Amino acid sequence: MSFPDLDSLNSLAAYVGDWKAIAVGAVAILSSVGTLLKYGFAPFRWIWRKMPGVSGKQKQEHVPKNALRFVQNEQRSFWGAGSSWGPGTSGKETGTHVCGHFHVTNIVKDWNFVLLQAKLAGYDHKHSVVATAGFRNRPYPALTPIPAGNMAQVNVNLFFYPAITKDTEPLIAEVIFTDNYGEEYRVPSTFRYVNG
Repeated sequence: MSFPDLDSLNSLAAYVGDWKAIAVGAVAILSSVGTLLKYGFAPFRWIWRKMPGVSGKQKQEHVPKNALRFVQNEQRSFWGAGSSWGPGTSGKETGTHVCGHFHVTNIVKDWNFVLLQAKLAGYDHKHSVVATAGFRNRPYPALTPIPAGNMAQVNVNLFFYPAITKDTEPLIAEVIFTDNYGEEYRVPSTFRYVNG
């Protein structure tokens, strides 16, 4: 019985060792490709966002556009002049008080919005008040948010001097709301005359 040559066994062991290294490398590469296919580029995007020097604008989420839907409550929206319920005059100048009620729905899931301003398109007001009903109580405090996925009632009072209306015709105009992100919403509205 003859024993194999030691040199040939050493070369065979070296050959097998090389194939083991190649197999381990191939498995590592294939698992990396599998991870990339499974998770996509999310890990790379996360690493990129964490790197210093990446601008804050790239990190911020974009504010949703047209996130609020408005429906006017025409029964509670009116205009009047010189009444007991509002300052209809300024000194000797007669003015117009416009009061609007709106149901506002926030259709997005992750963002709350606050209505900060309201104005009538084409008119300059002297005073304005925008208030949103609290979602747990009925008062209308200022700066109350409209929670994500919810509806709230919004009350708008605008005061104009000199008067912008005459006779008893309904006032038809767009109310332009501005939210806390600077987004504007134009809402076609009708205000009936009431005698104060």
